[in-house]
Amino acid sequence: MVIEPAGNKILIKRDKVEDHDPTYKAVKNAGLVIPETEDHLRRQAGMDRGKVVALGPSAFKDPYFLDTKWCEVGDFIIFPQYSGKAIKNHESGEDFILINDADVVAILRGYNG
Repeated sequence: MVIEPAGNKILIKRDKVEDHDPTYKAVKNAGLVIPETEDHLRRQAGMDRGKVVALGPSAFKDPYFLDTKWCEVGDFIIFPQYSGKAIKNHESGEDFILINDADVVAILRGYNG
């Protein structure tokens, strides 16, 4: 199953600490409980971080964006915590978020996850 965003939507794969920190993942798999400080700080700030997986056909086509796509597939972005809708790909089991293009707060240049 392929999830393709419609209109001005952006498909995001939420960035989690265990996705990019092998030590954290190994310790968590061993059954130890670690306070998720990075995730906790993000929740307190009301912002979340994720990787752009796909762009809708009219994303960033609004006159306010001057018809330029300043956000590309593969970019890591920051967006408001409660924006968008959660979507699950039932074939792969992956969770995604579908947000509006206007909900992108910042792009993390040089961040590789």
